[in-house]
Amino acid sequence: MLEKVREMVKAQGVRPLGEEGKGDSDWVLLDLDDVIVHMMTASARQFYDLERLWQGAEQSRAADGKHHSPEHGHEHFTKLNKDQQ
Repeated sequence: MLEKVREMVKAQGVRPLGEEGKGDSDWVLLDLDDVIVHMMTASARQFYDLERLWQGAEQSRAADGKHHSPEHGHEHFTKLNKDQQ
């Protein structure tokens, strides 16, 4: 499955920034800049139990992408823009 993700990313012209856990690792992380891909074996997933760890955490608003854009007045970007002037 990881190789398929690599192929699809490459076909889109995206170059991964890094990869951790290569080889026979139970958990591989592929850093695509705006997206981090985690792939793990069933036993690693059961051991780390990330669903329980993140249960109740704030859900991502990335679906609409608006909060990542300086044009939408996000306070983080507003502060960054002021600091850079």
